[in-house]
Amino acid sequence: MLRKSVSRYSYLYRGVPLTAPLQVLRVLADSTSNRYFGNSNVTLDASVTIGDVIVSNPPRGSRPDLIPRLPSNLKEFHEVHASLPPCHLSHLRWMLQKDLVLKQDFLLLGTPNLAKERRHLVLLYAALLDREVEYVSLSRDTSEADLKQRKEVSNRATLYVNQAPVRTAIHGRLLILDGLEKAERNVLPTLNNLLENRELPLDDGTMLISPDVYETHKMGISVHPDFRVVALGSLSAGESAALDPPLRSRFQAHLASAVELGDTLIAASAGSNGLLDIATFKNLVQLIGEVPDGAPLQSVHSAVQYLERYQKSITPQVALNAHGINSHGDMVGADDIVSPLKIDGGHHHLKKDNVSDFIETKTTRAIRDLIIAGFESGNRAVACVGPKGCYKSTVARDAARVFGAKVELFSLHPDITSRDLLMVRGTDSESGDTVWRETPLTRAARNGTWVILDGIDKLRSDTLSSLALVMEQGWVHLPDGTRFHADDNFRCIAIGHPSGDRSWITSEVKAMFHWIAVNPLPSEELRDILIHLFPSLNRKTLQKILHLREDLDQVVFDSTAEKETLQLTLRKMKHIC
Repeated sequence: MLRKSVSRYSYLYRGVPLTAPLQVLRVLADSTSNRYFGNSNVTLDASVTIGDVIVSNPPRGSRPDLIPRLPSNLKEFHEVHASLPPCHLSHLRWMLQKDLVLKQDFLLLGTPNLAKERRHLVLLYAALLDREVEYVSLSRDTSEADLKQRKEVSNRATLYVNQAPVRTAIHGRLLILDGLEKAERNVLPTLNNLLENRELPLDDGTMLISPDVYETHKMGISVHPDFRVVALGSLSAGESAALDPPLRSRFQAHLASAVELGDTLIAASAGSNGLLDIATFKNLVQLIGEVPDGAPLQSVHSAVQYLERYQKSITPQVALNAHGINSHGDMVGADDIVSPLKIDGGHHHLKKDNVSDFIETKTTRAIRDLIIAGFESGNRAVACVGPKGCYKSTVARDAARVFGAKVELFSLHPDITSRDLLMVRGTDSESGDTVWRETPLTRAARNGTWVILDGIDKLRSDTLSSLALVMEQGWVHLPDGTRFHADDNFRCIAIGHPSGDRSWITSEVKAMFHWIAVNPLPSEELRDILIHLFPSLNRKTLQKILHLREDLDQVVFDSTAEKETLQLTLRKMKHIC
């Protein structure tokens, strides 16, 4: 067995001596050739060591589409970067022990704002061990058919298609149930017997049987011995887990708390490019320490990269606001830019000379640059939040035009389900077979284009958070069983209105996007736009319209709906003119 230790800095975490970078070395045996990692005198085997837990021959996956990819900040498959803090090592050690030593299903609990970090930990664990993964994002739309078998029509006959839990049980994969607290309480007990006895009756008349019973009776379908379930759940401070007690007892639970501030400082420093001075970096970490319940370390890394790239244009607090790391809900806006952003388009050529009927102003240019800057700093998804009729969709399309990217529009509505965000079920007009059709979001992820999600504020928070894996990891799990990694050029611009009577921007949703606040244009810019669009309009009439808009903005309304009705947006002003 080969163990690698890097003595950069040491810790004593809960009585377990830890060293960071992580003492993990995944050595894959190759029967056809000798494989060495830096030392030709060391014999390699297939063992895995995390802390003091050793697994000599862990299961290895053979389906690349089912194995998570390592995060971009990890250099090699066999080496974990120094940016991983020791508390994460403790979590990985615990997961390895439960999964492959004790062979128990387990549950990672934590506060809602750290849901992104828990997903990252489980996927990192699966990537390090080459574990094949099936992912189920739970919501109020999840039904029993999503957990067992779904009935389909093919060739004028009815057939039952195995869903993720059944496929995972048969093939010995790792099943991730994300958002255990979001599902309806009468749905998850469907899996009780599978979790406890490894048995599950299926709708097609067959039955999953535990390996021991199958060896004795040779009946049913045997559950693979390597089948394991890892559940992810959120638990707010002072609340008890809203889970069915029998279901809750099936898991070994573990609390994944926020990374301590000192470890956050070291991990963020190790993951940075060293472009920030000490004072700025110290200020950034102090601001993170003021956030209640902490922040996901992955969002901290993104904020550091964002600040490093545009440190002459934004402040540390603005960088954190853009990634939802605050307690007051602020976002980055046009007024937060100290000096113009230097946008270079990364590896793309910005097509600024394209012909367009878009009328650019100082504010719209700043918002467009903020969108592109969010993408350039490593984010796949940007959210633009502002009132109705304030140029959000227009600027989003202009950003795609300037970037030379094809863009699709996906209009959302309150009745859309988590499945409908990725695929829509329909019927073939000729054969009558049931079919799944891809949505603009799925097509964009597959083809590497841009998509505008218009109206994310209309979705329930559990429906919106079902897209977390796509937005954070770029990994798409479709309802028809297809899995693929999104194209590197895939980008998403989500558009929504500010939170009114209900707050749709939950702590979990905040970690999914790069947040940009879009405010109505000032009167001077509105005047220039309307003069350009309607050159024959009387200037005095135009001035009266602008004054009326300013007067209506000062009126206090009883409800958000009444305010939206009486406000003079740019769209309404164009209709008046």
